[in-house]
Amino acid sequence: MYDDPHLRITTGESENITEWTFDRDTFEYKSCCFNNNQHLVGRYEVIESQGEILTLHLSHIRGDAVFGRIEIQVVVNFEEDTLNIQGTGPYVRIITVP
Repeated sequence: MYDDPHLRITTGESENITEWTFDRDTFEYKSCCFNNNQHLVGRYEVIESQGEILTLHLSHIRGDAVFGRIEIQVVVNFEEDTLNIQGTGPYVRIITVP
């Protein structure tokens, strides 16, 4: 058994920050937490749109994270200006100006 004094004050759960960026048919996915960083880049296209629900097809995926799906579902909440991606969220929109 190893008892690191620093780890005694670390909770079992750690913060997880996930960021999706969609821009001009390209996407970037970043997720990081205590000991697990993931990064993906690639292309996307909208293959279905029904009201607030979009289905995106991801392709040309490169990176160190692995997804079992190449299609994701995005639910747009126009009132709150948020997204729910694959059942997680809400993601807050951040607009960057070049």
